[in-house]
Amino acid sequence: MSFESEVEQKDKLISILEAENTTLKLSLEEKEEKINELEKWMSILKENQACSDNENIISSVNKSMATIEKLRLEKFYLKKMLTTEKKRYNDLKSAFIELRQAAKDKEIEYKDLSKQQLVEDKLSLQNTIMNLSTEIESLSVKNEEFLSILTTKDFYKEYQESQEELKNLREAHTILINLIKDQEITVQNMINIKELNFEESNDLLKDTSTILGYDVSHMNRTLTSQRSPLSEIDMNKGRESSISSLFSCNAIGTLLHGQKMREVEMNMKNE
Repeated sequence: MSFESEVEQKDKLISILEAENTTLKLSLEEKEEKINELEKWMSILKENQACSDNENIISSVNKSMATIEKLRLEKFYLKKMLTTEKKRYNDLKSAFIELRQAAKDKEIEYKDLSKQQLVEDKLSLQNTIMNLSTEIESLSVKNEEFLSILTTKDFYKEYQESQEELKNLREAHTILINLIKDQEITVQNMINIKELNFEESNDLLKDTSTILGYDVSHMNRTLTSQRSPLSEIDMNKGRESSISSLFSCNAIGTLLHGQKMREVEMNMKNE
């Protein structure tokens, strides 16, 4: 809530209390008039001795006395209420005066502000507005460029091409894995054949050495030492030749052709 609105509300409240105070004063005056009038009638009735024997008049006098007492009590409560309202009114009036004085002090402080500070604030706001305008213009240019790119570039076509390329790469990867597995199987088969030939030659040598009387254990060690490097060399050569043949392919069609040739070769060996 602003200071001006608070002052305005206090002013309205004071006006309402003033109206209530006036109403209470009028009510008190009316009660006092009634009391005075009843007291006059009571005095007249008391002075008239001729009416002292009439019971109706006596009861009327008693009722009038009770009414007077009731009016006195109402007058007392009204005076008490009036005193309370006066105190409340004075408190609000003092608060209103303080608020008005504070408003005047603030107005004086506002007038005493440095004009240079106001000028600097104005320049700062102008610079901020200029910077924001520049940023808005640059963003507008970027937005127009982006919209032009969106209207001219065929993103769907690029997406289809990338999907096709990804599919080809997956097929090539599968072919490479299969070729490597085929090469390893071929090398392993060659090693198994060499070991089988070695065992057959070893058995033949054993039989021959038994006949000729040669040392079989010495000959086995010699053959084993000769066989191990040869088998490792053959295996390494097979793997190197398979890897070099794979990476020398220039297209996926060549890889497919090589795979088919390997399958034919494996079928012939199995037969």
